[in-house]
Amino acid sequence: LVVDTDFLGLTPLNVSKGDIVMDVVAVTGLGGHAFGSWKTKNGDFMWLRDALPEDVDGLRVLAYGFNSGLVESASIASIQSYAKEFLLGLVGAR
Repeated sequence: LVVDTDFLGLTPLNVSKGDIVMDVVAVTGLGGHAFGSWKTKNGDFMWLRDALPEDVDGLRVLAYGFNSGLVESASIASIQSYAKEFLLGLVGAR
């Protein structure tokens, strides 16, 4: 399992025990972080990675990150462009 620190695009958070029968894709909101938004503050527990796969057999959990910074952003990206990148990532993951 390889995890990048930027979490841009789809990042797998677990290795499924057996056949993958279902995917969960967590998408953070604008200004959020694909990993940090789902973990405990000042802690290491990340429920998508540490708890959810233990509760559901055959589950693959992925976090989706995109450049959504709001502070001092000069981005002109639209929701449609983010959606297109997301869908292309999903197609590539399957």
